[in-house]
Amino acid sequence: MCRQDLMAFGLPSTALGGTRSPLTFVVGPPFAFECISYSTLVELAKGNEFVTPAESNNGAWPSAPTKTLHVKVGGVMHAEDAALAGSLGAWAVGVHFAPKDPRFVPAARAKEILQAVPAGVLKTGLFRNQSPEVVRRVADEVGLDLVELAGHESDEEVKAIGPERVLKTVVIHEVIGVGTVLGYSAAYLQLNKAHLGTEQLPDSVDVRIAAELAARFPRTLIGGPLEPQDVAETWNAARPWGLDASRGVDPVDGDKSGRKDPERMRAFFAAVEAAVAS
Repeated sequence: MCRQDLMAFGLPSTALGGTRSPLTFVVGPPFAFECISYSTLVELAKGNEFVTPAESNNGAWPSAPTKTLHVKVGGVMHAEDAALAGSLGAWAVGVHFAPKDPRFVPAARAKEILQAVPAGVLKTGLFRNQSPEVVRRVADEVGLDLVELAGHESDEEVKAIGPERVLKTVVIHEVIGVGTVLGYSAAYLQLNKAHLGTEQLPDSVDVRIAAELAARFPRTLIGGPLEPQDVAETWNAARPWGLDASRGVDPVDGDKSGRKDPERMRAFFAAVEAAVAS
């Protein structure tokens, strides 16, 4: 498996050496080969903190353990923000297609926004309780790499869309539990805070449960909203595969323009880099 094959697995070609990938923060010396065995590729795709060394076709071996933390910036409404997120090292940049979502953008506008995403960064779209037919149609029209299902979608709907291209968002707490969430066949899971307006549910992700799930489901992201100052604590407590930086990089002054705050976005990515390096 060589550089040109990696994108089919949603992995950056730069994962095999050279500079820091636009999709993931890599700590330690880069890999020293152009092609790798399938078993090593599987370990990379799982997002394991430590990559199992395996011999490449030219006899080289990975030189050090690698730690990664993937960042998704969602709810983007302007091309400038999409471009900045990609340049800072985002794994994925997303737009919202749920009709009642305050960040909703129509398909034609979404396509323009995502054209600003740098090559190698995945394009995602958020849907909420919309039919698999609608999701597939919009995803194909816009050119999405992944679809995020943020409603009460069943696993049958996940399978109808194609599990390999689905990120399922869930609100996890003691009532739901890890076992229920593990029943989803989606390739990615994202844990968000409860926002149901009830005192019985927490107002932030339960880090203890998140850590348990992240240990059992290889590609688990934690949402929030997460502020830049939350990154280190979340990483140290749960060791997730990735983080969602959507509302956490919005302006704090009530700006209704739909723009992201560039300084908060830079602070978030700086916090990610510092966390995985510690």
